[in-house]
Amino acid sequence: MDPKLINPKKILVIKNDHIGDLIFYSGVFRELKREYPKTRITVIASKANKPIIEKNKDIDEIIIMPHGKKFLKSFYKYPFILNKIRREKFDIGFDLRGDFLNTFFLLYMGNVKYKIGFYTKFPSRFLLEHSEKRGLNNHEIDNMLKILNNGLGLNVKNNWPEIAIDSKDIKEAEDFIKKNRLKKFICIAFDSNTPARQWALEEFDRVIKYLKKDYPEYQIVLCGIDEEKMNWLTKRNKNMIKLGKVNIRMIYPLLKRSSLTISLDNGISHIVWVGKTKLIVIQLKESIIDHKNTEPLGKNSRTILETNEKVKAEKVIETVKSFLKKK
Repeated sequence: MDPKLINPKKILVIKNDHIGDLIFYSGVFRELKREYPKTRITVIASKANKPIIEKNKDIDEIIIMPHGKKFLKSFYKYPFILNKIRREKFDIGFDLRGDFLNTFFLLYMGNVKYKIGFYTKFPSRFLLEHSEKRGLNNHEIDNMLKILNNGLGLNVKNNWPEIAIDSKDIKEAEDFIKKNRLKKFICIAFDSNTPARQWALEEFDRVIKYLKKDYPEYQIVLCGIDEEKMNWLTKRNKNMIKLGKVNIRMIYPLLKRSSLTISLDNGISHIVWVGKTKLIVIQLKESIIDHKNTEPLGKNSRTILETNEKVKAEKVIETVKSFLKKK
């Protein structure tokens, strides 16, 4: 075994992309800390995904630096971050995104001693002591095991992600439940900031009307931050409960109390399946290369995979019937 991998003092983990992408790899911090309990773990995250890990007790420090084009736009921050990385003298560094900019500017230029990462561009391989090609036929949580075990010579078996929350997050969820007098409820996560992942609001409207008619005992919570879409749905459906822009972590304990969540392929859907709560995910073929590496897992999750034109409310309704019993 390489001596740098024995009892490392400091490990740098880079996962500076989207919420869902970070959730897939959230088990990394738990397993690294379990293997190296005295090691200090620093994470480079994005502004968007930082909230999902900032209560994680296995992480000692979080640095914000975006990926891709946003990395270049934020390049004025780079000298300060580079100096910090160099001062820390990291023993091991992971680029879990597989981004050449991360590999070169943060790991290689940061003088990290042992560099591990996914590669999407061939030159990255020459900058890494250990490189892995992300397997598109593997689920992302299995890719997490692959890079940990192959990169460090470990035998990690627990690949399940985790959402780290604290008592404040739980209280925030409980306050929302009490304020809206929620007992039995269904969440509709209708919003996506990626146009290719956005299912037609008209079809969501048809699903909501069906739920209100055939399952009147359930309250419906609309979850999304786009006010225009939210208003469109609430004008057509009375007595909707709005869950707009909130602390993302409180969604975890809140939706663990739900009877069902119907969601687009977004961060909320990943939070729900990690919590092993009943979930229907609408994945649109236009938005994904291979859904097998990102589909929700667990016996409580169902995926509807079709093109936008072919996904109709009836398909969602049939799946709802398999989860919920009428009175």
